[in-house]
Amino acid sequence: MSPEINSFITRFANGLNRCGIFDSPGNIRFAVQQAKTKKNRKIVFIGRGLDEREIEVFQYKKRARDPLLIKAGGEFKFLINMVDSQSYPIEKYSFRFVGLRKSINGIHSLRFDKDLNTPRSRNDWDDQMQDAPSHPAHHLHINFEEDNHMRLPTGVVDPLMIIASIDCWYLKVLSELY
Repeated sequence: MSPEINSFITRFANGLNRCGIFDSPGNIRFAVQQAKTKKNRKIVFIGRGLDEREIEVFQYKKRARDPLLIKAGGEFKFLINMVDSQSYPIEKYSFRFVGLRKSINGIHSLRFDKDLNTPRSRNDWDDQMQDAPSHPAHHLHINFEEDNHMRLPTGVVDPLMIIASIDCWYLKVLSELY
């Protein structure tokens, strides 16, 4: 693996270990798998809490399948695709905080995605913005108790910043519940 990918994996592990919302602070591990694409590019996947179609590339399937547990209930699931290149290695990622204790405003899950910048459907694509307003390429899903979910565009953000911000917010939610 490239030094950039190794550096990100180390920073990511350290960032997760600093979060206060996980049940096993200081001992967080995740599955790492290297593969090659059809074009012979090296690609690296890291993840936990993955579903069956996401898990096919992992040798350590149990670790890749089991989510990180969140204090007071809930799970954190993630998948990151990185490419061995000279530029920023992260190509695509998805972070899912599910089964959260309901906050005062009814939020029960959050998901942050960085998709490859391709339109979801031609009908929703905005040529001027070069994105889809109903499903932006980089977005935070906020899922409320009622069926009024929102996809908030964010632009390119370091994924550790998103996780740290959610950690800070959810620790406050938990302190207000108890």
